[in-house]
Amino acid sequence: MSSPWTEFCSLQDASIHQFVVESVKRSGLAAHLHSLLRREVERPGVRRGDIEETTRTFIKTTGLDVQVKNLVYQALIRLNREGCPLIRMVALEQYREPLDFVRAAQEDWLVKLRHKINSLSVHVGLPLSRERSFQEREMLRKKWSSIGSRFPDKDPLFPLFVPTELLEALMSVIDPNHFQEDEPRDLCGVIKVQVKTESLFDVRRKYSKLHPSVAHVECTQNDPDCLERTKKVLNKGLFPLAAHLCKTGCPVGSRRDVWAMALGLDLDKEKHSLLFSKLKSSVLRYNVLLERLIVKDVKKIIANDDSYFVFEDTIHQVMLTFLHDTSVVKQLHYSANKPFKASICGKIDESDHEVIYPPNGIVPFQGLSLFVAPLCYVSERTDRLLTIFTAMYTRYFCHLHSISSNSEGILGLCCLFERLLVSRSPLLFQHLKKIRAEPLFLVFKWLVWAFVGFLDSSQVLLLWDRVIGFNSLDILAVLAVAILEFRATNLFRATSLSEAEAMLQDIKCLKVMPLVQQTLFT
Repeated sequence: MSSPWTEFCSLQDASIHQFVVESVKRSGLAAHLHSLLRREVERPGVRRGDIEETTRTFIKTTGLDVQVKNLVYQALIRLNREGCPLIRMVALEQYREPLDFVRAAQEDWLVKLRHKINSLSVHVGLPLSRERSFQEREMLRKKWSSIGSRFPDKDPLFPLFVPTELLEALMSVIDPNHFQEDEPRDLCGVIKVQVKTESLFDVRRKYSKLHPSVAHVECTQNDPDCLERTKKVLNKGLFPLAAHLCKTGCPVGSRRDVWAMALGLDLDKEKHSLLFSKLKSSVLRYNVLLERLIVKDVKKIIANDDSYFVFEDTIHQVMLTFLHDTSVVKQLHYSANKPFKASICGKIDESDHEVIYPPNGIVPFQGLSLFVAPLCYVSERTDRLLTIFTAMYTRYFCHLHSISSNSEGILGLCCLFERLLVSRSPLLFQHLKKIRAEPLFLVFKWLVWAFVGFLDSSQVLLLWDRVIGFNSLDILAVLAVAILEFRATNLFRATSLSEAEAMLQDIKCLKVMPLVQQTLFT
């Protein structure tokens, strides 16, 4: 007898067409298109036998075909992220995470964080959220451009979790059906879960467009071929073409527009400005305790980074408005990122009094502000910056900070990294384990922060071009393997974890694409 999950998967394949059609209908474009086509075919002189050809010509000449293709593309992207509507046949929790032992680990992690949030209020003697007084609101309004200065420089609060805590949680997830007796101990990684990951051959095929034979120019404003190619893509207005362009890198001056198109965002719409104003009003009106963690993270990490310190005030504004954005919860509804909840009125561990907290459902952790920093080179306007960041985080980076068996999640990336390193450099893997410098310990922060703060900002953006282009985070694991291989000569001389870490301390001078190509295609 087939399992409910198997039945669900087969039915899912049969419902893709229906899902796409319904998505187009819900967009409002279908009704608009029907109205325009009806008016067109009812014109005098249009014969019944010419209706089909007239319809095709009208859709193409008016540019409606581009809108339809973009809607279909967005529907397929959402289908890949959320699944088909038939997910209601299984429990939402089971869809988010099908493996029982991973769901148990998720719950343990959430309980730990929930307790930290609820205890935080008690520790500092302040409510988790309260309405600001009129005087406070006016003070913040006047100081909005430098809002971070309104918070204490030396805040006693600590991040709710740091990368090492997340790594420990991942290492504690054990697959009861996974046995390692047949695997050499010196080739076993620290992750004890058999997450479905791709082999080196599969990764090479997936990233075939990164082959050295394909032109990969680090595009600048002075590269005429790159600019001309980008101009054609932007003029056509097709989202898939913009994503395809990202595979070979975006011109610096056009990156904002190319990314926006690839992500399905219309940055020229007034709604982004209105949303930012609404969220700004929420920040001014409500004092959310976790804002202090956001501000401290920015002051401690961003303010001390040579590449990003000039954007400190902008990042404060983006992060605080993001914290108040309740639409983020809806965007992550079908992902493994369950919204965090906390008790109101100081009633710790009473589920009847729990609400989604903070408003966006994402607990601030050490380094969250790093994901905004490189984007400051992409867009100058704060409202557009918030829109791009929200899209990037909800589509990609949220998977780096939650426990799930999804191959795109941090658990899957860790497995992929260990598998690729064993395939490519087994002797290096064995040496690092011998000196008790687990390879994953050396690269975990790179993965969990998507290399921000480690690589030069221009290289981070080139790396993120490929994340968008291939719609995958796998390239983070590939780059981590590439860097270890590049520094292999030094690492073989290391005799301890601290020495190995010192040899990987400064990687800002490295170039992303040559390293990735070296690992994938040699």
